[in-house]
Amino acid sequence: IALEKEEEALQLASELVAARAQVEVLEGALQEAREDLENELREAYTAVAVLETEVLRLESEKASMQTQSDLVKAEWGAALDCNASLVSHHNLAQRIHYHEKVKDDNKKLHNDLELLRQECCLLEQA
Repeated sequence: IALEKEEEALQLASELVAARAQVEVLEGALQEAREDLENELREAYTAVAVLETEVLRLESEKASMQTQSDLVKAEWGAALDCNASLVSHHNLAQRIHYHEKVKDDNKKLHNDLELLRQECCLLEQA
């Protein structure tokens, strides 16, 4: 009986050693898995930080482009206003030129009429 109990104790001790070895293997695998997950988590945090930086850069670039767009729109509006003003001045200059031409023509016709009246007076006197 003692021998059976001793064999049983040895068997249990052997199973215990095997179970402890298996626990150590599993703990090692668990530690490796934990380290792998921690590495992946660090990489994910790094990727998130890079993406956040990229988002900030893109937002800044967007704001800069919006500012440039607003400036171009303002310059375009000013150029259109200037163009409209130039067209208006050109039209005014054309009207003034036309008015001066009509005035000169009118003066010439007036002078011609005066000459004709003088000739008529001379003819009547003759």
